[in-house]
Amino acid sequence: MRNWTRRGLALVCAAVLAASLAGCGGKTPPPEASAPPASQAPEAAPSAGADSQVQALAERYGISEEKVERILAVFLQVQGGSYTFEELAGLPMEELDRILADPEAAETGAEASAEVGAEVSPSEQAAPAASAQPAAAQSSTAPKPTATQRPAATPKPTPTPAPTPVPVVDPAVQTAPTPAPAATPAPTAAPSAGTYIGEGAAKAAALAHAGVAEADASFVQCKLDYDDGRAEYEMEFFAGGMEYDYDVDALTGQVLSFSKEADPRAAAAAPTATPAPAAAPSAGTYIGEGAAKAAALAHAGVAEADASFVQCKLDYDKGQAEYEVEFRAGGTEYEYDIDALTGQVLQYQQERADRF
Repeated sequence: MRNWTRRGLALVCAAVLAASLAGCGGKTPPPEASAPPASQAPEAAPSAGADSQVQALAERYGISEEKVERILAVFLQVQGGSYTFEELAGLPMEELDRILADPEAAETGAEASAEVGAEVSPSEQAAPAASAQPAAAQSSTAPKPTATQRPAATPKPTPTPAPTPVPVVDPAVQTAPTPAPAATPAPTAAPSAGTYIGEGAAKAAALAHAGVAEADASFVQCKLDYDDGRAEYEMEFFAGGMEYDYDVDALTGQVLSFSKEADPRAAAAAPTATPAPAAAPSAGTYIGEGAAKAAALAHAGVAEADASFVQCKLDYDKGQAEYEVEFRAGGTEYEYDIDALTGQVLQYQQERADRF
């Protein structure tokens, strides 16, 4: 804004006040037309008069003295009566600065606004004036600011945070139900004893496999048991000076495993003679691993080409030298103890290989 003199502002204030009091709505003639010649101007210091007139306009229109000075600068800048004081008082400060920056464009816009305003009916023109009356009355009751004090700026309201949106569930959209947890399958019930072959059939299967007549066998036990969830009959009997142990499938009668060894009762019943100490035979008198394997294969009825040996080693059991032979053939695992001096089968056992 230009630095207008206090004298010029005082002259414009006088003209605006005169027009306002006369009911002209604040429209003023150009400053050069309303201001008296310099030779006729009063000699009193105009500063105090200008301040009082600016203050009077601020109180009348309910605006700040700074805005009054800005409006007066517009009157001096435009050099014409295209605006009224009331019109300029309703504009923001930014619009007043725009008018001061480009007075010609602002004056053209004001003339266009005046032409549009001429077409408005008298009743519509009276409406703004009526609405301005309460504002003027309200400003008259407001406390009067001093010449050096400007109205405090109205604090900006604190923006209210937007509420958290609540998700809206569309009833038309059907939510898939949560799948129920998979039920734990019930354990398979063990077959009833009525479906088993029975102890008599299990004994017959074991005797037939051992090649022993029922009249020559003395059974120690025959009981139903479970191994890895499978029902089987466990049997133990003696015949011909030998002890037999058998496991027979309780559903099919198949021999699952068996073992055969010398009857320990016969050895315990014999009188104990104190043998003369004898030197242990040399390794050169043993039959060797090859003969031990051949004796085991011959007893099992398995060809050497079909056998897969796991081990064959010389060991001692209660002072007796023997070969421990282990091999697999046809899905069955065989274990043999062969006398290292005579090649006699001392003990053997066979089981299905899938159990290991």
